Amino acid sequence: MPDHPSPTTQDLRRVFSDTAALCTPVPKSRAAVVAMIFYPQDGALKLCLGRRATVAGDPWSGDLAFPGGKPDRVDVSLHDTAARETYEETGLVLPRECLIGDLGHRPAHSGGGKPLATFPLIYLMQEPPSPFRLNHELVDARWVSLEALWDAANWLRFTYAPNGGDYAAVRAMDHYLWGYSLRVLHEFSLRIERPLTSLLESSSLPRGDGAPIAGTRIG
Repeated sequence: MPDHPSPTTQDLRRVFSDTAALCTPVPKSRAAVVAMIFYPQDGALKLCLGRRATVAGDPWSGDLAFPGGKPDRVDVSLHDTAARETYEETGLVLPRECLIGDLGHRPAHSGGGKPLATFPLIYLMQEPPSPFRLNHELVDARWVSLEALWDAANWLRFTYAPNGGDYAAVRAMDHYLWGYSLRVLHEFSLRIERPLTSLLESSSLPRGDGAPIAGTRIG
């Protein structure tokens, strides 16, 4: 058995059964909603990840991320924001019945700016998803195997040159999943009782050069 067994569809159904986000009003303060979208395929559970476009001044420029964004005036609930943003960015439709839970309020920090209140929602797709249709905000999107994200062989540590900070990351989509999105994945792992803590906090992971990150940060 692997040291870090990955979550299963049964884990998701066992842990998550809350659809409050269908009715939870969007906050009036600075906030965003992201969608963790899972799909069982060929006996494995996969997670939707997108790679953001490289944009000057964007604190998350080029990063791997979950679909999502800030509420619009047409949005009534947190689910409305998640569904609208996901459709705009990826072309995926998120039916109400696919919502199975949320991770509550998770603060995000963009380096010097005001904290952003984020609300990660959990979705389990029940039908084969449509092909991705990306807008200008993403340059790539894929269904990434949770087995790969939970595999210690894909984890590393790197130094982020702009601030000299040392960060954990996991390789995915020829890039690194790190920072805010990795913290959300870690919170999910705790909730699902498949913790990634030992990897996230390990000081003995192999070193990466940080090039996938540095190459996307402009402005």
